[in-house]
Amino acid sequence: MKKITTSELIKEELGVPNNLIKVSEDSFSRILNWVKRLSDDDFQGGEGVNMIFRVDYNIADYRFTTLKVKLGVDEHPKVLEPEILSMAVRSQSKKTDDYKLEPVKLKTVDLVIVVVVPEGFDYDELPSFFEENKNEIITDLAHEFKHVYDHYKKKYDYADERAKYQAVIGVGFNMDALDKFVHDIYFSSANENLVRPSEIAAAIKRGDISQSRFLDFLRSNNTYINLKRIADFDIENFKKEILKDTKNLNKLLRKVKMKPSEMSDDEKIETVFKILFSTIASSTIGNFHEILKTSIFEELLGFQGEKQKVFEKFIKRVSRFENNPEEFVKSYGKYFNFIGDKMIKKISKLYAITRK
Repeated sequence: MKKITTSELIKEELGVPNNLIKVSEDSFSRILNWVKRLSDDDFQGGEGVNMIFRVDYNIADYRFTTLKVKLGVDEHPKVLEPEILSMAVRSQSKKTDDYKLEPVKLKTVDLVIVVVVPEGFDYDELPSFFEENKNEIITDLAHEFKHVYDHYKKKYDYADERAKYQAVIGVGFNMDALDKFVHDIYFSSANENLVRPSEIAAAIKRGDISQSRFLDFLRSNNTYINLKRIADFDIENFKKEILKDTKNLNKLLRKVKMKPSEMSDDEKIETVFKILFSTIASSTIGNFHEILKTSIFEELLGFQGEKQKVFEKFIKRVSRFENNPEEFVKSYGKYFNFIGDKMIKKISKLYAITRK
């Protein structure tokens, strides 16, 4: 019988599946060797490049045999150095008769990586970028593979939770304070909280973090920094940050036909909170509609019977802050304070897996 170490027990208790980090490291090596064989010609047309790896990986009790990777590289005039713009896995679910989403269990992992680079970038330098950022990319892979594992383990997703989770993706206001608030809604969601210990555990292993270095490591880790900001959210400071960004605030107000010069600070904040709430609520309701929809006729004629009642009940629940959007912000503020503290305490327990 294989002896289970204390480190493995702690990782398992905190939700870090066995073999996750090893699979992430091995996948990185495969992707790097593939990237080394690519040239400028492979990226012409802007469609990205695709590769299928035949593998035999186990993450705890989840086994997959195919790793599909799509690598996109976007040139941008304001980018000075290459960086990972996004990394995500694509999963599949099927709709149930009781308005849930049942995960489709596949032996294929579908990974998408997008790298943003300066204009005129020499694609021969792409392997060097991957090598120089090896630890960070492996940590990102651990994050994404944990999403895959969670998808495999779930019996189903609730449609309302999926709608809220996806509602803030791609939402932006060109104001740092608002964009950070939207980012933090996504960052602190239940799906994302499940992967935090795994990405921190991967960073600890890749950085060979000792017990004496753990506190400094944590304070400089982006996940911890984000969680600390979330835990410290204060609505009055949030209002000050909004008002301080005068130029972008006025642009936003003018977009909704308001005259900033004739408004008090309180009126500006009230209007901004209305915009924030209505944008997120509209996106949430739209997502829920898409999840419930099963035919083109429902797109044209609307829902009928029980499904319409479910949809109306959801709209009523989402719209409860319509006449008091500040309460919407306060409700998220309380959630941020709670979940930020909870996740910081959780990832702090990973001290036990650091090198003595």
